[in-house]
Amino acid sequence: ALLESTSGGFSQAAKNFVVTSGQGFLVQPSYQRDLLSIRSFDPETMEKTSPQIYVSNLDKERIRQFILEKTPALSGQQLPRLVLGMKLMVLHEGTLIMDAELQSDAQTNLSRDCYLVAYEAKNGGRLLSLSYLPNTGRLGTPSELLQYAHDEAGDLYLLAQGGDLLGFYQNSLIYRIRHGSHEVDPDWQVKISDLGLSYPARFNGIYVYQGKLLTMVSAHQLSAIRSEIPQDEWQYYIIDLATRHAEPIASLRPSSAFRQGVNIATVIDGRLYLRYVRTSSEAPYNGYYTYDVATGLATPAFSVALQSGYVADFKKITLTPQPR
Repeated sequence: ALLESTSGGFSQAAKNFVVTSGQGFLVQPSYQRDLLSIRSFDPETMEKTSPQIYVSNLDKERIRQFILEKTPALSGQQLPRLVLGMKLMVLHEGTLIMDAELQSDAQTNLSRDCYLVAYEAKNGGRLLSLSYLPNTGRLGTPSELLQYAHDEAGDLYLLAQGGDLLGFYQNSLIYRIRHGSHEVDPDWQVKISDLGLSYPARFNGIYVYQGKLLTMVSAHQLSAIRSEIPQDEWQYYIIDLATRHAEPIASLRPSSAFRQGVNIATVIDGRLYLRYVRTSSEAPYNGYYTYDVATGLATPAFSVALQSGYVADFKKITLTPQPR
């Protein structure tokens, strides 16, 4: 509420944000159609800061025309709303990478394609580039489950959940924006179809560590009704960034993915931990495994009683004694 536009007061409208060390950016639907801005703030004090990024009418029209050019089926539709950053927002080397949508007055998105906007993250802002991902359904939704990760070289890996208007996910995709660039790398992607599965599936979650990308893949065809999706439906996969070869982590049986907190993995004291929660009565587990990317060995780290709730995240906190 502290960061919202003072012209319209506090609203329950959807918002999205990204926070890095010492800087955060917040985007929300504009109160006026001709005004689209991205607010920067201090994540410690929650105070508004400079820069504030304004998306000019000229840039809005460039984005609109790019979408209509790439997806001609949208031409002639009544799509007055241009929405940025509500499904994807990530800071990459001083550039905000955001999704773009043309919506009807009812806030409906009619496109199965995805569009990325790269905008300079400094005072005023500037449109840098536009990218297009055909037939990838959606880039995610604002949540704590990250849809992107940087590797040690500074390359940015992102996840498109795929799907169509009915919610199926056969076009899920992992793609890349290189260090020093703000456009999608045309030479690197992993499609869900590359896994050779006999059913429509999708990727869920993403983490990059030591030349490997970790994600989860549905173990069976998903129902469009979430309540009908069975327990322990998600299989860990590891993808080699150099070869793009993907294979399941065979030592880990399928596990739960919903109710995840921050991400599927974390590194503490140089060890990689994978969140692993099985909620069915067969081999239940509620905690973390360690995983050695060199040997492929997964080892139980800890598990807590399921009655305590689902493990969502794992952090190490170092306390510094204060003099009395």
